[in-house]
Amino acid sequence: MWQQELVRVTPHWKESKRQHLSVGLAGYAWHLGLSREQVIQDITALATSAADPELSKRLHAGQQTFDKAKVGKPVAFKKFYARAGLQSPSITRPPEIVLTRVNEFQVLSNTRAWVGRGATNDQTVYRVLLEKARHVGKEHPQGVSVNLSVRDLALEANICHKTASNVIQRLLKLKLIARPPARQAKGDRAGAFILLFQEADTNLLHTYRNTGDAECSKIVSQARNGKGRLGKNAVIAHMKLVELGGRAPLQRWASSLGKGAKALQRSREKLQAAGLVTYHGREYHVAHDWQAKRLSEN
Repeated sequence: MWQQELVRVTPHWKESKRQHLSVGLAGYAWHLGLSREQVIQDITALATSAADPELSKRLHAGQQTFDKAKVGKPVAFKKFYARAGLQSPSITRPPEIVLTRVNEFQVLSNTRAWVGRGATNDQTVYRVLLEKARHVGKEHPQGVSVNLSVRDLALEANICHKTASNVIQRLLKLKLIARPPARQAKGDRAGAFILLFQEADTNLLHTYRNTGDAECSKIVSQARNGKGRLGKNAVIAHMKLVELGGRAPLQRWASSLGKGAKALQRSREKLQAAGLVTYHGREYHVAHDWQAKRLSEN
């Protein structure tokens, strides 16, 4: 689709149109899940073949599009095609089951205790895979598959190739992802990753599926952005207790977060003060009406 689109817009790469087209192309490419590097290379080739005297301006427009996406801003492209007087290309969204699964993986990622020396890179790479799956993911018996080379994965995560390879190995050991067998990893499958469900996720996913999209999206937003009076750490601690079946002794709860009991004290006190967690029978329990109380914390 991308190569055909480049061919289609080439005759229209003219003054008064080409700036709009460079922004439109970059936005369209992002929605297709293409890498920043590939888009910059292709726009460079297109502008050069058209003898565009303002190449740097076109490339800046493309870079800005990907920069916006990186910080979570919406990426538009149709209006820029309209300004250039061209019909915008259509985008085929992944099946609904894929989008649902990706949303569930996002919930699990936000509530997971990412620990260890490379935890930040692990989380970043995993979220890059999630973002790609949201645009070009395919249904897989074990979860969701997405094609992305290690090179492009490293570029998107802003890390070097060697670090990306090490992160992939850690994610494989954690069984968060899988790779197809070597004999199958050829051609367009060479960069295939499979985002996996885990048995330990069952309780949390059951809770997520019963809260409704609108309510859960607010809860996930809190965990991801640290918003609300509870704070990010308390939100994550609470969701981990939900994942543990809604009840657990202090030591088990803390261990599931990769922390000691003392490190959990502040989050625990916030959750108890908010009425989200109670203590009895030597265990901490999630309040039965925790969804309504959590939403009131916004």
